[in-house]
Amino acid sequence: MTRETAVAPPQASTPPHQDLQSQQAWKFLSKVLTSPNADHQLWWDALAPVFGSSMAITGYSIAAQYQHLLKIHAAIIPSLGPFPKGAARKNITWPSTFGPGPLEASVNYQQNNTTLYRFTIEPTGPYAGTDADPLNELAPRHLLHHLRHLQPGLDISAYSALRPLLGINGDEGRRHWEALRAVPHKSHTAVALDLQRDPCSSFNVKIYLPPLLRATALGTDVVSLMFDSLREYRATTGSTVDFALVEDFMVENRTRMLTDKSYVSFDCKDPRRSRMKIYTEAIVTSLPEVHAFWTLGGRLVGSGGAGPQSDKGFELVAKVWEALFRVPLPDGRRRESMHIQVNWEMSPAEPGALVPKIYFTVIEDYDRYVSEVVVRLFKDLGWTDHIQTQKRIEQEAYPLCFSNPKSTHCYMWIAIAYTTKSGPYVTVYTDPSAEMLEAQRHS
Repeated sequence: MTRETAVAPPQASTPPHQDLQSQQAWKFLSKVLTSPNADHQLWWDALAPVFGSSMAITGYSIAAQYQHLLKIHAAIIPSLGPFPKGAARKNITWPSTFGPGPLEASVNYQQNNTTLYRFTIEPTGPYAGTDADPLNELAPRHLLHHLRHLQPGLDISAYSALRPLLGINGDEGRRHWEALRAVPHKSHTAVALDLQRDPCSSFNVKIYLPPLLRATALGTDVVSLMFDSLREYRATTGSTVDFALVEDFMVENRTRMLTDKSYVSFDCKDPRRSRMKIYTEAIVTSLPEVHAFWTLGGRLVGSGGAGPQSDKGFELVAKVWEALFRVPLPDGRRRESMHIQVNWEMSPAEPGALVPKIYFTVIEDYDRYVSEVVVRLFKDLGWTDHIQTQKRIEQEAYPLCFSNPKSTHCYMWIAIAYTTKSGPYVTVYTDPSAEMLEAQRHS
């Protein structure tokens, strides 16, 4: 699950004239912080260098690094579940949709040398996937409670309203277990944090809810359940987001999509102010197919939604498609199709506006090839500082991956969006546990 279009104030991608080795808070914190158990310590040792160096390289102040890392130590790491033991991971009872680790990280790049560091976590309890907690019901609530304690005023009313409509609880899961048993990934909640640079080093929180488990339990299809639930949510909360065009497109084209991978995302704000994003995925074989998703089958072309910005944004989408599609897969096969994800963003602040975003899956590609595609795109955009930021993250946050020309562990997605106000919006997603995987490969 991925995820979004928060805009950070302009910041230098790399702190000018600073020695990054002396400006990374994680190194000092690793000497003084203690962990309550072995799993917590192992997760910290694996992730602190990635999060810490990435924040330093993307220009977060030393004070912001300390504050965000302390919050990660206190709230995020306890929500990661057991630390995987060895490549076989036999101690893991809850397979995450994110793959090796229950989280992903991303850097959003925009004009004026603006960057924002974010990560998404699937909160995982210590007994998730066992008889004691078959649907991992407890961890998401515990994490949100902890985040509200760290940031008073965090509004989870949208979550409280939507979670019962799109998800199921443990008792419901037990009653419908025969139907749910065949679902390989029973994930139902992911939480994303955008790390801000304000004086308080606050974070913006987004939540992702897939309706697959509830649809499976009730024997209905995901698309119908999702939009019926959103109508009920809108009626009871006062939300004004208009998803009619998205619903029309998804109902009309559901056979072209991986509808089981559809889900809803929203901000942790008052529902009347919260943005909403609707996601789905597809396997596509041509650029015109991607264009159909980008424009909702032409519904956004020349409309009051994306309008002319749709064409400008799609030029970037086409560049990434062409760069990736011609690169052979690691096993030497020519690429015949691509796995994409798309979301359409709606905001109460801009009634009638719809902003599409396309994600290209690069999980199976060589990391060095993905890096070349990102650098080429940044060159075309004239983002020379962003190129240096990207390369430094590779070298300092993921050194094992980029010392191995055949590594496929680092990159997960490349995402493209575009608005008239902010221009190009490029997000590069990585697996923060990639170094751990690469180390296991050598052990």
